[in-house]
Amino acid sequence: MRPLVFAVLAAVACAPLIAQQPPLSSIRVTGDAKLTAQPDRAQVDIGISTRAQRSQDAATQNARALQAMLDAVRKAVPAALLKTISYSLNPNYEYHASGGEPTINGYTAVNVVQVTLDDLGKLGAVIDSAAQAGATHVQGIQFTLRDQDTVRSQALREAAQ
Repeated sequence: MRPLVFAVLAAVACAPLIAQQPPLSSIRVTGDAKLTAQPDRAQVDIGISTRAQRSQDAATQNARALQAMLDAVRKAVPAALLKTISYSLNPNYEYHASGGEPTINGYTAVNVVQVTLDDLGKLGAVIDSAAQAGATHVQGIQFTLRDQDTVRSQALREAAQ
């Protein structure tokens, strides 16, 4: 019981000392700046989806189809940067009207590649060549800047002024 009493007495004794400290001075400044910049880079996600009875067959077919698509994109825009962003291999289930456990009736392989290019005029060529080579979906087109730091620094300078 004594340690508890001592802790309470110590806290009560220190309270006036804490209250007597001078408040800290501070200044808060807010600035706004709006800056617009023309995008000079595009990113688009292009995917291949394949189905087969066996998982290995779905994966093999997907790899072949993906290689054909990548070759077509590289031919259309040799400077494009290609990066795999997702790959999945999943079973396909058949659900029975009478209930019970669903059964696997095949597999689907999906591979999505992000294509980055700095020549925005060639975005259509990338999409067209990928589609002609077997791409099953095009998604997530984004327009960005190659050098975002320069524009951000300029906006900070203008906001500070």
